[in-house]
Amino acid sequence: MSARVCAKDVARAWADPMTVKKVLDPAMVACSLQQRQLVERRQRWQALAARAALDIAANERGLRLIFRAERGVEEELRELAALERECCSFADWSVRPTDGEIVLEISGASGESIAAVHGMFADFARPKRSP
Repeated sequence: MSARVCAKDVARAWADPMTVKKVLDPAMVACSLQQRQLVERRQRWQALAARAALDIAANERGLRLIFRAERGVEEELRELAALERECCSFADWSVRPTDGEIVLEISGASGESIAAVHGMFADFARPKRSP
């Protein structure tokens, strides 16, 4: 059985993959990645954020992340969103280009899934938009 992360542990698991817990109830909000995969995925998100993130904002349904529309950013976001749909299917992952930016919307349908979405990116540095 693969390692799974309870919704209440998602934030800790993303911040410190050593906190990954096994969950026997598949109905729970969970991430199916193994620890090594979780570390690698988190590194990809952090590298993309460091390179092109403009804004990250929590809302009542999840998160909205905005990235510069630089070469390769939309492709990387689409690939990461597709991968997240596989391991974190409790959330909806949507990527769309807008006026020189790429927007990633991540939303959950329940309080538990929304909290998990918020927790996944809680420790990401809040980018500052240029004036």
